[in-house]
Amino acid sequence: MTKKDLFGLLAQSQDGRLTDTDSGIDKIIVDAIEKAETPEDVYDDLKYAIHKLQKAKSLLESTTNIDVPLDGELGLTKLGERNYTLISKAIKSEGSYNPELISCYFIEELYIHEADDILEFLAWVHENNLNFGRANYEQTFKEFIVDRENKKVTG
Repeated sequence: MTKKDLFGLLAQSQDGRLTDTDSGIDKIIVDAIEKAETPEDVYDDLKYAIHKLQKAKSLLESTTNIDVPLDGELGLTKLGERNYTLISKAIKSEGSYNPELISCYFIEELYIHEADDILEFLAWVHENNLNFGRANYEQTFKEFIVDRENKKVTG
């Protein structure tokens, strides 16, 4: 496997969101891939970068009393067309938004870091007797996020 193949796999695993940029986490990933001899080298470099990021987060939180969420802690901010397409096929097949009925159609296709948010969203839609379609799925997802955040604040 060449470095280019490895980069292609990594980019594909991130839903094409990974780009070769000159700054930020993308730069760390691209640099790790370019200097790597093996996939294990990439893993080691990324593990080190994550460790440094977590240390910086802890230091910032301890000195400012501000909670600093990392990307993985933020959850989804948009449903995205890919996820909408996956779940809409299941909704059309079953005629329901109930995640217990429809998740078997798409659960294996979801990215692991998105699955909980999507299932929670569908449960929220089902419990509140809502619906959504191509024209308003992002708006409905934003309403879900606001409602979830309000519940966290009010306890």
